[in-house]
Amino acid sequence: MLQIVSVIAFCVLLSEARIFNVERNRTHHSHHRAHDLPPKAHHRTHHRTHLPPANETALVARYIVNHAEWAAIATVSVQKDTDTYPVADVVSISDGPIENGTGIPYMYITPLDTTTQNLDVNDTAELKTVTQSFFGRHPGLQNLPADHHFYFAKLEILNIDLLDGFGGLKHISVEDYYHPSLNHTVNKLYERAFVSNIVSNIVSNE
Repeated sequence: MLQIVSVIAFCVLLSEARIFNVERNRTHHSHHRAHDLPPKAHHRTHHRTHLPPANETALVARYIVNHAEWAAIATVSVQKDTDTYPVADVVSISDGPIENGTGIPYMYITPLDTTTQNLDVNDTAELKTVTQSFFGRHPGLQNLPADHHFYFAKLEILNIDLLDGFGGLKHISVEDYYHPSLNHTVNKLYERAFVSNIVSNIVSNE
């Protein structure tokens, strides 16, 4: 599980960082007009302009997980040709609606997938039923073939390492991740729905 969470955080970060850079560069070129972007891109670009302060590492981690659509799952293979080798696969994830996430990544997977078979044998993931908010983020997954027996799985987070710039990994405790410090939220430059929704989630869970 430690390997899974670390790889997820790292791969999600790389994906999001690449998109941040692309969109940041677009703002410096007038020929990239806003009306050329599809509706979903408008929505996600708007929210990405409100990245939490770099020193609020728990909030940054929550922000990345909440805005990511996919993540890499690392497992130890049980397949014949790759037995005991580490492998990774990309899956759709969601921790809830944009700017109102729980911080818990959910996946929609099938037993036919090799990653799922590896997880079942190694028993490193807790399977749960999730709310329909997952399909709000991934509506295309609602009509997958019934004979593929897709089901929801939830990651039990035990360790979090964040790499969001130079200076090495930043370790974030699970407690801080689920109850991030809000020291900078009084700053008007950082007053937005994402933080208020995190506060609401924290209060409702206590």
